[in-house]
Amino acid sequence: MVKKMRQDRLRHALAAERRFVADASHELRTPLTAIRAQLDTIDRDGLPPDTRRALDQIRRAVDRSSRLAQQLLRLARADAAPAAPAPPLHLDQQLAAILSDLFPLALRHDNALELDCTPVLLAIAAEDLEMLVANLVENAIHHGGPGGSVRVGCGEDSAGLWLRVEDAGPGIDPADLPRLFDRFHRGSSAGAGGAGLGLAIVAAIAQRTGARLVLDRAPDLGGLRVELRFPRHL
Repeated sequence: MVKKMRQDRLRHALAAERRFVADASHELRTPLTAIRAQLDTIDRDGLPPDTRRALDQIRRAVDRSSRLAQQLLRLARADAAPAAPAPPLHLDQQLAAILSDLFPLALRHDNALELDCTPVLLAIAAEDLEMLVANLVENAIHHGGPGGSVRVGCGEDSAGLWLRVEDAGPGIDPADLPRLFDRFHRGSSAGAGGAGLGLAIVAAIAQRTGARLVLDRAPDLGGLRVELRFPRHL
């Protein structure tokens, strides 16, 4: 009885923490979006160089804060209890729609987005799939550097369904592997804008959906390949 009471208190405390993180992240996004919109309306042409540099610094800080708020919201959702079984989705069509939303981010970072996917069905919540792909692609863009490519693929083989994202970045330092999926862990190759949450969110959703995460070097692009292997019953 005492053990069950402790477990209930812990469960309620964790649920309250998730609600707080989700609510706080949501409240932060609105003013940050407003600040970014105001920055975009400023006519920079007539401003002194020092002022333009200051505005660029503010814009980068706002973008980093917005990304952190978005990732915290995704993390709270990824930690939530599993929903009811989802109907099968056309994975290739869903990926095309998600990548179209991520295209402006890739364009700002001078990255090419590629999709190579065969028509397959995957039973997964659309929100979970969006969080998985968005975090993997955003992570690949931010680590790949300007002029790189991010390749997204999906298909099916004898082992089941797979989804992978590859980039042209520096890859993963072997010393970072033990803590790669820890929350707020930023690897040695992380850029200044990373918060260390992207792969933690992916790991949380993979665990919830029963997918297996496989990390390897991308054979063509030379960077990191993150592959998710989904069991056939999904």
